[in-house]
Formats: sequence, structure tokens, C-alpha cells
Amino acid sequence: MSIKKITPEEFCVLVKMPEAAAGIIEEERLKTEAKEYRAVRETFFRDWQEFNRQVNREEGSSRRFLYYYVMFACEAYEDYQRKGLTEQLYLDTFSDYRIWCENCYAQTGEYGLRECEWLWRHSYLKLFRLGRLQYELFPAREDISTGGFEIKKGQMLLNIHIPQGEPLRFEACEDSLRQAQKMFPDCHYFVCDSWLLYPGLKELMKPDSNIIRFQERFHIFEVNEAERDAELRIFRTVREAPADYPEDTAFQKRAKAYLLAGRHLGNASGIFML
Repeated sequence: MSIKKITPEEFCVLVKMPEAAAGIIEEERLKTEAKEYRAVRETFFRDWQEFNRQVNREEGSSRRFLYYYVMFACEAYEDYQRKGLTEQLYLDTFSDYRIWCENCYAQTGEYGLRECEWLWRHSYLKLFRLGRLQYELFPAREDISTGGFEIKKGQMLLNIHIPQGEPLRFEACEDSLRQAQKMFPDCHYFVCDSWLLYPGLKELMKPDSNIIRFQERFHIFEVNEAERDAELRIFRTVREAPADYPEDTAFQKRAKAYLLAGRHLGNASGIFML
């Protein structure tokens, strides 16, 4: 089988990376010696946490993360071909890098990558985007007993992740789940940990909203009131005083009033079976 290679420039075009971000990747590539890259790459695939620690110590770490992860993505392009995985699956999965790069710009004013605890999964071929949703096959970290489900620690589950950027349309989610069933035929249990499963959202949204319809698929088995990811997603920032949050949308207004009333917007974990 002939294996096609892809350059960082080609990758940026394929995933629609912002032009300025592509320029940063090229700048970092030109100043990085091949020997240095090979050493960092070896660390990444041996121990991604150590890789993160090393890069975080570098000046301009978000730029360096962007460069390294795009280089690893180019290598993953070859791995996809060896495993018989489609180019569309590759593009859908690695478009996540563009999303997080744009988030970095929105939060810091500079293109880069900061979600280093998350993004290693893509190049390890642990995470795949199938339509609207992303999936990660992993063993249960603990026993789960809820809604008639009895999951033992170590049992394989499909963890659902919800990439931002598009409405969570019910039909699109159903199509994605069908694709996941086909790709992972031996795994029937789906789990998710997200602010979108937080039960309090039912007080802020209509029962037929996309998010509530998605949420109601799950049997909730854990709620974390302390997590503040919902505030970050809704307001694009986290403030100590809810009064400081913007009210640019009707949903922001409702969420802000909810917080000002002393309520929380946390995370929840849920499970269901197909």
C-alpha cells in the first residue's frame, strides 16, 4: 500500500486553520532543528504528560504546542492510512485543532494551543469524530450502578465528547451514534461527562431544546457542582462575581440570573446503552 504524506502547510489548508496560525507554525518549524524535534516527539509518544511539562516550560508555549501538535497530526495522517481509516474521518477529527487554536486566540489574542491535557488523544489515535460527536474508547475507572446499569471497573465504554461550533441537533447526534455503533460494534455502553448533562439546565431551557433532548438519553450517575466549565462555555470566560458576566444573548441573561440567585452550573456524568 502506498502511503501518502502531508505537510504542515497542507494540513492547515485541509482543516481551514487561520492563515496567521499557519504562519506561526511555519515560524516555529524553521527555528526547530530536526534533532530537537525528534527528541520532543519521542517524549510525546513515550509520555505525553512529560511532553506537556517540557513544552510548558518553553517561552511561547502555546505557539510551541501548536507547532508540535500539527507536526504530530501530519504523522497521524500516515497512521490513518495504515489502519484503513478514511481521510474524512481524519479531517473531521483533526479539525478540533482549528477549534482550540481559535479559542486560544479569543482568550489570549494569539493563535496557539493550550488544551494540552486533551489534545494528545488525537495523535495517539484514541479519539475520533464521527459526524457531530467525538468518541474515545476507554475502560471504566470505577464501578457504575445506575438506572439498571451495572458496569464494572475496567469494562470498556465509549466516552462521548461534544465539540463546540455547531448546534447539538438531535438528528445529527443520532446519525453520529449510528456511525459509532458501526465503528465500535463490540461496545454498547456510552458515557459522557459534560456541563451539557447538568440537571439544572432544565430550568434554563425548553424541554424540546436540542441540549435537553440530548441530556435525556442519559442516566445521570454523578453531579459535580464545583465544575465551572458551563460558565466558560456560556460566557467564554470565568468570573468570580456572576454580576460581571455579559448579557449579550437571552441564554446568557437567564444563566447569569440563575447564578446571581446563588445557584450553580456544574457538570454531570451519565450513561446509556444502544
